[in-house]
Amino acid sequence: MSGQAAQSEDESIRGNAETLGSPLPAGVSLILVEIDWQTGVCRFVRSDGKEAFIPNTALSRARTEVIVKSTYFMLANRIVLETERGDVIGAELPTLQSHSPINGRQVIYLDQKDWSTLANAIYNPGRISSVAEREAAETLIELVLARKVILPLSSAHMAETCKWSDNERRYRLALTIAQLSGGWQLQDPLTVRRSELQRSLEKRYSDKILAVEPEVFTLAPNAIHSSRTVPKDWGDDPLPKDMQLAADAMTSISSHLSVMLGREPVQQGETPQWVEKFQFVTDWLAGQERGSHGKRMSTDVYFLDDVRKEVAVAAQAARLNVDQLHLWIHGGWRDDLVQMPCLGLYREVLHEKQVNGGTAWKGNDLTDLIYLTCAAGYADHIVGERSAISQMKQSNRRLGRPDNLYRNLHELISSGALDGA
Repeated sequence: MSGQAAQSEDESIRGNAETLGSPLPAGVSLILVEIDWQTGVCRFVRSDGKEAFIPNTALSRARTEVIVKSTYFMLANRIVLETERGDVIGAELPTLQSHSPINGRQVIYLDQKDWSTLANAIYNPGRISSVAEREAAETLIELVLARKVILPLSSAHMAETCKWSDNERRYRLALTIAQLSGGWQLQDPLTVRRSELQRSLEKRYSDKILAVEPEVFTLAPNAIHSSRTVPKDWGDDPLPKDMQLAADAMTSISSHLSVMLGREPVQQGETPQWVEKFQFVTDWLAGQERGSHGKRMSTDVYFLDDVRKEVAVAAQAARLNVDQLHLWIHGGWRDDLVQMPCLGLYREVLHEKQVNGGTAWKGNDLTDLIYLTCAAGYADHIVGERSAISQMKQSNRRLGRPDNLYRNLHELISSGALDGA
């Protein structure tokens, strides 16, 4: 090939997005995609060494301050993120074939306190007073790094981490969560709950089930906020769908971690009305002379009020008419709810807390109720705060479900539940 022809070919590759969607020469493949978030330039590398630089494309959704570079290794289907401090974070990516390639690994959902224990085990072991708990944390970290178990991130973890006022400790905690979650997320609980409701309604009243069974632990882009996002429409994207999925996942991960690793704390909104509402119910029930059946009827009324919007959305999606919805609410909903992994447990824990006259509702109870019950309905194991775990254990017993709940990391590791991981 002449020098002029070679130069012409290079120019056709460099800066031309359409080239990336065209058939590559025989034996040539794309091996690396790199997004420089500081310059907004995406670099594509082919197996023959040729590169394409595309500035200001749809791949660069937004500039991030903390994540400076994202590199997609296509053969491994993984990304590596680099922070402004030089720390490196690796993450798995979804494929068109599967957004949730768990591949037999056990999923363990951790409460915030247990993520803090893992961070201390890495950066400040002396803060862990229990030797057994520190050793359990080290064992769990080894299992994660060996890719034998999955520790998913949730938006609850993000919110709790972002509000820490100690900038250095917040960064270390966020980095620990980012590195050990490896791209895995807990699906937005509202999405999971709506899916459970819609599937249940369709089973009863429709000859066709349209609701997809939720992928609760997933690598899908923006899964932690899926109830607030519009499904992706790839019709106008210039890239092949597999590359666009990878690009969206890279953007999602980079954005979320940039917020968590941010230089300043981010305070979350309070939920005083929610706390006051449930405290009123608890105090009112404590003053009533009702038997267990009467208390259950009362807590069910407040449960239905709490989920009424989700029921309405699910009923509309399931194409129910008014008569069918009325029949369900006044008839079969209790039987259906017991079969729902997430909402069934949520209802039981809510009942458990409301009939306990000594319950003092706090703002983080909302997080525990929504996120822990969602995770506990689908994960292999849950580690959480003592009182929340105790309430879920009692609820699981009433539902006839297996006990997958632990009060600390040592309890999980010493149980032998992960011996075969």
